Amino acid sequence: MLILVTSFRKVLLGLLIVFPFVVFAQTATKLFIKPDNVYQLYYPNNWKVTKSQSDLLLRIPKTEGPLPCTFTSNTQNIAEGFTNASIKELAAEEERVTKEAVLQVLTTGVTVNYLKSSFEIINGKEWWIFEFVANYSNFKYYTRLWKTVHNSKAYSLEFSGTDNNFSNNFDQAQAIVNSYNFLNKDETVYRKVSASDKTTASSGSQKIIASSETIPSKEKDQGPVAQPGKIITSIPASLPAVDSAVVVPVGSTDQTEEEYRLQEEKKEADLIKACAPTTVKRKSASVIEIKLGNGKLLSLKDKGGDEDSEAYSFKGCIASFNAYLFRVGGWEEEWWILVNKTDGTKISLASEPVLSPDKKRFVCTLSGETDSGYGYNYFGIWGFANGKPKKELELSAMTWGAGEAEWISNTSIKVEALKYDGTEIKKLKSKTATLVNGKWTIK
Repeated sequence: MLILVTSFRKVLLGLLIVFPFVVFAQTATKLFIKPDNVYQLYYPNNWKVTKSQSDLLLRIPKTEGPLPCTFTSNTQNIAEGFTNASIKELAAEEERVTKEAVLQVLTTGVTVNYLKSSFEIINGKEWWIFEFVANYSNFKYYTRLWKTVHNSKAYSLEFSGTDNNFSNNFDQAQAIVNSYNFLNKDETVYRKVSASDKTTASSGSQKIIASSETIPSKEKDQGPVAQPGKIITSIPASLPAVDSAVVVPVGSTDQTEEEYRLQEEKKEADLIKACAPTTVKRKSASVIEIKLGNGKLLSLKDKGGDEDSEAYSFKGCIASFNAYLFRVGGWEEEWWILVNKTDGTKISLASEPVLSPDKKRFVCTLSGETDSGYGYNYFGIWGFANGKPKKELELSAMTWGAGEAEWISNTSIKVEALKYDGTEIKKLKSKTATLVNGKWTIK
């Protein structure tokens, strides 16, 4: 049976202790209460809630660099056979499995140092504290995990960030941990472990170094871990996939950030040369200039500002739509835009468009069916009329996520239907969109 990170959102209102206001000093705080009245905690008022369906995901504002600094609370099921295990028993196994799993996502040149593995009593509960740092060149990403068990579930707090972001916000993160209180009684009858069987998480610093090239996972492990005796609780989710941190792109070895940047610049330059050599120009690292058919110049300029950031990259031409295609990278998301070659009209798209065989239509899909709390479900079909893209169908309030789309013909599309059930992302029966008498229907 797998163990999965599940989310919850409200906690009981009892035990309003004074302590949180002391540890946060003059920082205004908010109270978070879990829906099933299991725990409560206080967090800084200016930390942004980006997910609050059941548990809590906080993003710390105005942090440095491309990666966010986050604090997460999670509730996890415990695998069958371990429901009466203590946190020390669970921690020993999870630490072992975590270190094995990390080896599977490392790329040559990336190292992981294990800095801390110990136990501490916090508000009457014993917690496991596990800290590690992923290193590549001058890039470091720290994660500290606090985990305990209560009524046969695992509860974890996770704080992650790069260098200064981690150290500058650590005291406030610790204050959140110190304010964490369970609001119901732990009825678990913990099984006894004999002296010969008893294990605890190991202490001290250890290092794992990738010795051969591997392909990093494109998604973080969100959840249940499998088979009693092998994995008993979910692996800490904060270690970024190597490619998502722009550390080492898939398929490269010992590639620096500078080498990666140059590689991406070359890809863009090749695309411009192939379809827009006289009309699109990369003016600087942050500006792309477009010479429009009406004689005007249009500049696409990158924006900073953390959550409002935008970075443009040229992704080609769609001749049948008289448009240029650009990807826009934001803080924790991406979107695409079509720019009309003649007048510069921009159309924002939820994803990279997939063209029909006759190139007269395209489809965009998006799935928000994950426990990350990001994204939304979307399915849209566009045609071309009167010299402009025309939206023919748009769905955004679906109960399923739209995965990969494939054109079966010029008037029929097969699309993956995805659903997150609280433990895993499941594939439902595929949907088919068909154009009949000028109207799209989905079955």
